[in-house]
Amino acid sequence: MRVLHGVWVGDALAVWGEEPRSATAPPGRERTDGPRRHPFAVAAADLREPLGALGDGRAAAEGTADDLLLALPGDDRAPSHSVEAADAPEGAPGRLLPWRVPALFLSTRTAESLLATLDTPPDGLSVGPALV
Repeated sequence: MRVLHGVWVGDALAVWGEEPRSATAPPGRERTDGPRRHPFAVAAADLREPLGALGDGRAAAEGTADDLLLALPGDDRAPSHSVEAADAPEGAPGRLLPWRVPALFLSTRTAESLLATLDTPPDGLSVGPALV
């Protein structure tokens, strides 16, 4: 099941998603000069279909795709999957590391419309705690 996340960046809501860890290739030890791409993030284009099933579909049609830089808990190989992070014991050690995730940036008006519909996500989509 995909997990939908969001974070406010200025006056836009950046929506991004995670695939189940089992649906993705195991994270490698890629080395780059900057933050690495999140290994199980959903491509921005692949977010349009589930977002189109929510409300009036404006989020899918009007969202602008771009990368988002996030500090996420995990280790050097990969961020913790949100399902794993929720199951971690309280106070479990973790490091915040920078990761690039593809996202759809929504205007305030479009975000408001989307947020009003998240109580009934389509099959195969779960809503992360930042959007509840």
